[in-house]
Amino acid sequence: MAIPELSFSIEIKDPLHGYIGFTQLEESILDLRLTQRLRSIRGPAGIHQVYPGADQSLMGRMIGFLHITDTLFDSLRADKDDLLKARLASMLLTICRGPWSNVMEEYLTIRGRNRRTRARMVIEDSSATEIIEDSSFSVKELIDVIENGVSVKGIDVDLLTLPINPELVDSLERDAYFAGVEYAQLEYRRLFDATRIAKNKIAVERESVYTLESYLSAAANMYDAVYYHKTVRAA
Repeated sequence: MAIPELSFSIEIKDPLHGYIGFTQLEESILDLRLTQRLRSIRGPAGIHQVYPGADQSLMGRMIGFLHITDTLFDSLRADKDDLLKARLASMLLTICRGPWSNVMEEYLTIRGRNRRTRARMVIEDSSATEIIEDSSFSVKELIDVIENGVSVKGIDVDLLTLPINPELVDSLERDAYFAGVEYAQLEYRRLFDATRIAKNKIAVERESVYTLESYLSAAANMYDAVYYHKTVRAA
């Protein structure tokens, strides 16, 4: 990992990103039954009907989401506490997901149970609550991160609405890799290295705009060829 100040208690080997470190707090949350259930939830829903190898667990997706979040916030020069908050937020926003979550999200949102609401429930009233309360962060702090984003250099960086989205970056690479397709050729590290905070917004340096174009192209290709494949949608 890129931040030397972080102390990791364990490392997990990911087929895409190599060894990914977890702090003691993150390991405690990782060990919860609430989190371990993610091993049995696979998705995106229906994708295995066309690409059997791409049916990956939410556990692997959470680990990848955390890693890409770490890389992005390191590029933005976030301080240690903000980086840790972002990493925790990536875990909590995945823990709150369930089976068929990619197709159930709209239904749950209509019923007042959107992803932020469910993540807040995990923070406030679950087996994770006591672990959070015993850490250096308060429940209120993490709820604010879920609802408003992580404050970096005066702006709130929201993991769910960020245009250069760390969860999507991992999903594109992960699903392309396990589906055996080459539609998502991403150079996300180069893209993140060219990402800056300018005029209170996230921006990409002009000379590196081609990396942004490749990211957008990868997303469009994966949605057209994989996620919106007629058999996947029928499933």
